Amino acid sequence: MIYIENIEEAVKAAPTREQKLRMIADNYGLSCQMYKLMEECGELVTASAKYDPHDYRTGYHLAEEIADVRVMIEQVEYLLSIHGTVQEYMDQKVDRQIGRMREAGML
Repeated sequence: MIYIENIEEAVKAAPTREQKLRMIADNYGLSCQMYKLMEECGELVTASAKYDPHDYRTGYHLAEEIADVRVMIEQVEYLLSIHGTVQEYMDQKVDRQIGRMREAGML
């Protein structure tokens, strides 16, 4: 018989994705993960170039490569302790583009 208490304990004990990414990052280190990030970015560029809106498979391949890059970015942000800085830059860049769009009458 399955008890709810046992399931709740197992769920609480399971590491989150963030914890798993930190474990991986700590294991491999910054140098290795920076190299892997470059490799994954290259694969994303290739998948982007090959994207065909008439072939659903290319969309799935693009999604996979985006996931690979995001996984590596999260690890590098953690290893460099720059997550907050990255978020600030992202906010600035999004706000700047919205401003440009407003100036151009697009919004």
